[in-house]
Amino acid sequence: SIQGISPKKPVAQDSTHEEPSKPSVIQETNEPVNSTPSVNYTSEARLPVLSKSGNDEPEKEEEKSEVDEEDSDDHEERKKKEKKDKKKSKKHKKSKKHKKEKKKKEKKKSEDY
Repeated sequence: SIQGISPKKPVAQDSTHEEPSKPSVIQETNEPVNSTPSVNYTSEARLPVLSKSGNDEPEKEEEKSEVDEEDSDDHEERKKKEKKDKKKSKKHKKSKKHKKEKKKKEKKKSEDY
């Protein structure tokens, strides 16, 4: 009797609730989140000069407001995006430092030669 009740009630609800929503949510968050930051990331990485001129800051603000508008209805998605944003911003800082260091090294090399 336990087997008949428990899989039918919770599992039926869980599987219908979790299975369609979780994969779809994961796909939804992963696709747009991954596609937009990756585009931003490459453009920022390719144009470190832009980030110096300050063009990079408004870009980030725009991205954040977009994320907020999109996810104001979905708390879970918002949390996932915020986590990703935090990770992203850390990576950004590192990559920018590396870019600057690389530029300095390249300049030194070109001056030496």
